[in-house]
Formats: sequence, structure tokens, C-alpha cells
Amino acid sequence: MQGEAVEWARIKQVGGRTRIHSEGAVKRYESDRKWTDKAIREVFDEAKELGQWITDVTAEFDVRQGGRGVIRIGRYGTLAFRGLLRRVFDPLVNQASAFAQERYTFLRDRARRSERAFEPRPFEIDFQFDALHTTEQFASLRTALHKIPRTTCTILHGNPYFHAVLADYTDGSVYEVLVLEASKLTVIPQGRSSVRALQRLGSYIFANFNEGEFVEISSV
Repeated sequence: MQGEAVEWARIKQVGGRTRIHSEGAVKRYESDRKWTDKAIREVFDEAKELGQWITDVTAEFDVRQGGRGVIRIGRYGTLAFRGLLRRVFDPLVNQASAFAQERYTFLRDRARRSERAFEPRPFEIDFQFDALHTTEQFASLRTALHKIPRTTCTILHGNPYFHAVLADYTDGSVYEVLVLEASKLTVIPQGRSSVRALQRLGSYIFANFNEGEFVEISSV
């Protein structure tokens, strides 16, 4: 890392969620926390193989002639350091900042504006499987939307065509959420839709409903 070799970097603790496939199960996910001692790549490859979402990790680093340190990466992208030197701190923070910048660039300027004749700039959250197919799945989506703090959620239509309007009281952002196909959630920003409000929507969807990916679409 930037001129200073890392002798080892090991995951010591990892939290994750896995979809429950058992017929008749009321819960959709099970949570797991493991205390382990594995290479970073091993942990993420294992999670991918098991179909698991990693929610947080704690790793230990040892920099040659520099000492040891610990980093914890939390569910909402928080980074906590202990004893890490700058030569380790800088590349980790820079990588996290690059991801945040990429997400910010994707979400900015989504509101309806006069220079675009008030045309919306919708986007999708792609779950890559039929996450919105059953009554229980739609109920879980409603629960996730209602959990977003300082935000009201009005359900205009339920199942199978889902349509909700959310208003964020923090900055006045308004956006619509629709289900047009079982594997995706369509988000339509309205007259004011800040990056912060749309980011918060994604965070609560990923944490309380399902992991997904922001993708661009050309029309609703």
C-alpha cells in the first residue's frame, strides 16, 4: 500500500445475512456473526459462494516496521480505525471516498428541472432476482420504506402493481417508488430530490429489504 508493504491483513470478525429458502419460513433472512481468522479475499469469496451479504467486517493489519492496526467497516459505510498508520489509513479512505463520489455522481441532478422541461431522471434498484413477487415480499418492502427516518411514505397501490410516494421532511425531497417488474424497483425523483435523500432510500432498502444495485434507465 503506497510504498509500505502489508505483511498480513486478516478478517477477525464478519457479520452477514443470508436468504432463507426453507418452505413455510416466516422470516426471509437469517443473520450470522463469525469470529474467524481468514484472508480478506477468502471471506468475500466464501460469502459470494453462499449467497450471503456481508454487513460488517473487522480486520487486523500488520505493516512491516510500522506496527499493527484494526479497521471496522460498518453496514452504512462507516469506517472505524484503531492504531492504523497513515500509510494504511490513506488508501482505505481514498477507496471509500472514490466509491462515495461515484454514488454521488449517479444520484445528483435527478430532480425535475425547467432546463430539462421538467422531465424526470428515474433510475432502478436491480435485485437481480424476483425479490418482488409474493405478498410477503411486498409487505417487507413496505416495512423497509416506513423505516426511513423523518420521511412519510404513502402507498397509492399495493400488490401486484406497487406505487408509493415518499416525502423527506429533512430537506423537502419527494420521490416515487414503483414496482414494474419483479426484480427491480423504479425510483422517480420529483421537483426536489437531493442526493442525501436518495442515498438514504437506497441504504434502508439494502439494509431492511434486499441488497441491490443502482442502475440507469432511459424511461419509466
